[in-house]
Amino acid sequence: MRNTALAFLLVLAPSVLLAQGMPPAAVKLDEVRQETVTDVVTGVASVEPWLRTVLCAETAGFVQSYPLREGDEVTAGETVVCELKRTTLEIDLAEAEALLYRARAEAKTAVETARAGMEEKRALRDRAERDFERAQELFKTQVVNKAELDRAEADARAASFQFDRAEQDFALAEKGADPASQARQAEVKRAEARLARVNDLLAKCRIVSPASGRVVRRLIEVGGWLVTGGPVIEIVSLKPVLVRVGVNEREIAGIRIGGAAEVRADAWPDRAFPGKVRFIVPEADLATRSIPVLIEVANEDEALRAGMFARVSISAGEPREALTVPKDAVVQSAMGTVVYTIVPNPEGGPPSARPIPVRVGSAFGSRVVIAGEGVAPGLPVIATGNEKLMPGQKVIPIGAGGPPGAGGPPGGGSGGPPAGSEGGGGGR
Repeated sequence: MRNTALAFLLVLAPSVLLAQGMPPAAVKLDEVRQETVTDVVTGVASVEPWLRTVLCAETAGFVQSYPLREGDEVTAGETVVCELKRTTLEIDLAEAEALLYRARAEAKTAVETARAGMEEKRALRDRAERDFERAQELFKTQVVNKAELDRAEADARAASFQFDRAEQDFALAEKGADPASQARQAEVKRAEARLARVNDLLAKCRIVSPASGRVVRRLIEVGGWLVTGGPVIEIVSLKPVLVRVGVNEREIAGIRIGGAAEVRADAWPDRAFPGKVRFIVPEADLATRSIPVLIEVANEDEALRAGMFARVSISAGEPREALTVPKDAVVQSAMGTVVYTIVPNPEGGPPSARPIPVRVGSAFGSRVVIAGEGVAPGLPVIATGNEKLMPGQKVIPIGAGGPPGAGGPPGGGSGGPPAGSEGGGGGR
């Protein structure tokens, strides 16, 4: 440390002698602040749509209507993208409806036939039972013989058996469980399936957008023939968008899913888009050795468009205490990276500028983290007018940023944290 200080003094001494003959420089002051900051990782990124889809046809047909143009907005499940000619399918629909009607009628006729057969057997059974009862009475008076009585009894039993069988057939017919009814019900189902298929094809002639977004490319025209699976239109969804940035493998450890991020685009230089880390790709790019990170941005007004370049700042690590100064307070000189403070003049004249070597860390909005020997909270630093300062040169603080007795308190009096000092924009 002593060797470093000695070297710094050896470089500083000639500059001090030179500065003593120079006129005072007008400067503005700020101060060193102790703030709670969070490191950020920055990078150049590109905007991607949340969804990019090419809508394809589910059926072939002649394109009859295709009203959308590039840039038009579409709504999922509502916007009609394309309509195909339906004439042939409407003819098929009429035929399928007729076949279903006939199949149902035949199935119904089978039940009615079974019912009629059952009623017929019921009537035959009732007549046979009455004939048997009459034969019994006549046998008692010896009008009929035993053989005729036995024959009447057999006829009654046979008629009862036939009725029972017809009743069972009717029950099965009602349930569709008998072979004839099953065959007719199969025809009904076949006709229903054919009708459903035609209706499905008719529905597919009206192609509706499956996603909300905007049209970026038309892939067919009115009058063209669209094949099954043929592309119709390309749609992108920009609410939200994903911003893809490559993060160095040395910095990826501090980034977490859900972490805060900020996106800026050249199209909107005065606007910061808040976002959050949505995806971290688990594989590094072999060419750049960077790991893709995807930032989700709500983008409700669609200000960010697919393909735009952007600059991303991602919060990394835990909040910590650090000393910060305005970015403009840090200058490069022959002595290295320094900030200038002021030394009061014991004779009451203008103060003089004194450089302090510093190490620069992360940037947060308009301020930057520094560290160095002699740097402490409240230390006045020159924020403007330091570009050509010489060590030991007299300075005249102006404006609200001067030290006590020279235009106002250090730092302009606000003392608040800089924009972005807790996870906002900036760079590492």
